[in-house]
This record gives sequence, structure tokens and C-alpha cells, in this order.
Amino acid sequence: MSGATTRTPRHYDETGLLMPTRIGANGHRCYEEHQLLRLDALLGTVSRTIARRAGAGRDRRLRDHPAELSRRTTALGYR
Repeated sequence: MSGATTRTPRHYDETGLLMPTRIGANGHRCYEEHQLLRLDALLGTVSRTIARRAGAGRDRRLRDHPAELSRRTTALGYR
């Protein structure tokens, strides 16, 4: 859903931004749906920041990510 690499949630866990519900014996972090929505929101904030600095008019994916995130969370009933 979020398109994040495995390093992103690991970093967010280490910094306390997003703690997994549990960590499996294999080291995989397990998240609930509301946590994945938070991860998407965090990534959307990062995308908007990058877009502003990079001139998002040239990069449609960065520009449109926050709108797509909003559409998905609304469809799930979280807004």
C-alpha cells in the first residue's frame, strides 16, 4: 500500500514515529491497518516536502501522491 522500502518502517520504528504491533520471529514488522494509513500519511508529508524542493510541476507522481492518499483514506472511511 505505501510503497515504502523495508528501511523506512524500520527507521520510523527506531525513531518512535511508527511502532509495529509486533515483530515476528523472522524479524518482520507487523502493522495494523490504521498504522499503515499513518505510514502513508508520513510518506505523503515527505513526498510533499521533496516535491516543493524539487519543483513538483515536473514530477507528477510526487505532486499527485498526497491527493491519492487522501482519496484512499476517504474510501476506507478514515476521513
